[in-house]
Amino acid sequence: MFLYDPAAHQWSQSFLDSKTPSHENPMIGSFQDGQGVLISEDTEDDKAILARGTWSGISKDAHHFQIDYSNDGGGTWHPAFIADLTRETRDRPIVATNMGEPGQHDFDFDLGKWKTHSSRLLHPLTGSTQWADMDGATVVKPSGAAGQPGRVQGRRLRRHSRTALTPLVQPRHA
Repeated sequence: MFLYDPAAHQWSQSFLDSKTPSHENPMIGSFQDGQGVLISEDTEDDKAILARGTWSGISKDAHHFQIDYSNDGGGTWHPAFIADLTRETRDRPIVATNMGEPGQHDFDFDLGKWKTHSSRLLHPLTGSTQWADMDGATVVKPSGAAGQPGRVQGRRLRRHSRTALTPLVQPRHA
């Protein structure tokens, strides 16, 4: 779930799934120069790490999303998840509005129906080159807005189709 805080001019992204029924530390950040970067504290194999989500290559019909991990306080970053999204041909982009707080519409590009190719590194931060590739569909819809000054004013929900995912495990060369 994405939440926008107009007072801080920042977005937060929280993940909820059946593996983690409570929400984790959210990724927090903002958009600059056409790229969104959100960072959080996390753990991998019971060790403290930083996680960074980056949205780039943004156009009306495609974008790239990547999660990188750092186990040295952000000195170096290592890819852990990569996704390339292409808008479904029958889906028309939702036209962004200029209403609301500046920054509130940063993620409007992501609304709609997407073909998704994603890859997840099976053993991050270990030197592993074994990735699981998945092709599927993603639907991102707005979920309303609070609109009261000083309160969260933008929300986005992303739903993945588990039945459309077809994982393929394969080694990759860096």
